[in-house]
Amino acid sequence: ELMLKEGIFDAPEGRFIMNVEVSYDSSVILVHTTDVNGYEAAIFTIDNSGNRDKTIIDDVDGSLGGLDITVDNRLVLYTRDVSGYESAGDRDLNMKMFFYDLEDSTIYDVSGNKPNGTNDKDPRFSPNEAEVIFVNTSNSGNVQNDIYKISFDETFDIGDRVLQIENAKMPDWE
Repeated sequence: ELMLKEGIFDAPEGRFIMNVEVSYDSSVILVHTTDVNGYEAAIFTIDNSGNRDKTIIDDVDGSLGGLDITVDNRLVLYTRDVSGYESAGDRDLNMKMFFYDLEDSTIYDVSGNKPNGTNDKDPRFSPNEAEVIFVNTSNSGNVQNDIYKISFDETFDIGDRVLQIENAKMPDWE
C-alpha cells in the first residue's frame, strides 16, 4: 500500500509495488508493479487520488526496473529485459534502458551500443537532464558492476558510453 499526500494506491490482489517515483512538482506519480515472482510487470502513472492514469509499459515478458522522470514531466526512464527471459533465479539476459515520452507515447532505446551479454540497470537522469548514469554488468550473475554515463540531445540521439567508476553500484549524481 502506498500512502500519498492526497490519496492511497492499493496494488490489486496478487500484485506488488516494486518502485514509486514522484515527479519534481508532485504532479506525476510513477508506479512499478509485479506479480509474486517479479514478472508480469507494469509501469504506469497514477493521479493524486490514486487512480491509474497512463500506462507506460505492460504485458511484456521479462523484468522491468529502474524508474526516473525528468523535471518537466516529459520523459520516463526505465529498464526492460528485452530477451523476455524469466527464471526462478531472477536472471536478466538483455536489460536495456528506455525513454518513454509522455507527450506522444514514443519509446526510445537509450542503451544504444550496449555490449552483448550485458545488462544496463539502475539508470538515473543527471541534474541537467542531458545525461543518464547507470550500471553495466555481465548477465552471467554475481560479477563486477561498472558505472557509466551517456549523453543525449534534443532528438534523443545517444552519445558514447563513458566509464565513470569501475567495480561500483547504485549510481547517483549527489
